[in-house]
Amino acid sequence: MIETEPVDEKEKKKEDEVLKIKPGVGESSKFGETITIIIPEVKYKYPDFTDGYTLLQIEDFAEKHELNLQIKYKTDDSLPEDTIIEQDRAKDSDVAPGATLTITVSQKSQIVETPEDGTNSGEGETTDTETGE
Repeated sequence: MIETEPVDEKEKKKEDEVLKIKPGVGESSKFGETITIIIPEVKYKYPDFTDGYTLLQIEDFAEKHELNLQIKYKTDDSLPEDTIIEQDRAKDSDVAPGATLTITVSQKSQIVETPEDGTNSGEGETTDTETGE
């Protein structure tokens, strides 16, 4: 029989590592008695993606943990483009396969030049495409 025991990922246990055997080492058992092997059930936690993670690293994390990744973009000219601004899963909360992880990523303003007379000659005032102003 195989049983699992919850283990934090920080303990660096492999999912196929034997933690314990019942009856234990040196203990006797009778013929036909069930022997139980206990392996780790690794509990993965969400990191703080806003602390230097790249979009590629988050995509890899989502794939490894079978997450549905949703990416939102927010215009913020004060940050480098593709900076992770926020995430909807709290740091250190448990990762569950099949869950949705939504992150918000910075993007620069999209500037579209329009002429002052309203024609599209490419000269004149600028408009932020996100706000339309």
